[in-house]
Amino acid sequence: MAKDPGQAFKYYPARVKLDSASDVDLVSVSYLRQARVLEHITLVEIPEDTQLVIRGVGNGSLTPSHRVLLKWCGHGEGKIHEGWFEVVDFREIDILLSTASFEKIVVARVACAWPIIGRRMPKAIPDREFTKEEKNLARARENEIAEFEKKLAKRRQDQLVLGRAKTIASDEISTTHNTQAIDLETGHSRAKS
Repeated sequence: MAKDPGQAFKYYPARVKLDSASDVDLVSVSYLRQARVLEHITLVEIPEDTQLVIRGVGNGSLTPSHRVLLKWCGHGEGKIHEGWFEVVDFREIDILLSTASFEKIVVARVACAWPIIGRRMPKAIPDREFTKEEKNLARARENEIAEFEKKLAKRRQDQLVLGRAKTIASDEISTTHNTQAIDLETGHSRAKS
């Protein structure tokens, strides 16, 4: 908990329980007093018409009338989470996390762990990357062809300037036709008929 925006956080350990049947996060008022959170943060009153009755073990019921916005993190975890907690009077535990809050944490951890344990990438990502790769290759091919065409045009221009009539583009080569044939048996040349 930080008093001022520029001040470092102070961490207060809490006994946390995960309740798979709970839809809301709960915090004990005694924990808030012990951690001196109430000195820094004011409780927000829940209007009577929106207050929920929470059923606990042995059909005990609680009706929280206040909520508080807390920042918290798990043991050994670097990420700080933020969420609204309904304030109740617990004796056994300090914080009760709902399934939704726990799921956010677990999904984030599992998503980070997938590359480590070697999960295959989903089909959508390689398709997207493949399309990107294809576009890059096509662009590179177009650039290469354009560069080749420039060099070819420059070479043609240079040849025309030097007075050479034949260019690379016109593959016609003027040759003198041999009017003499070679006799295969004797190897002597003779005139074509």
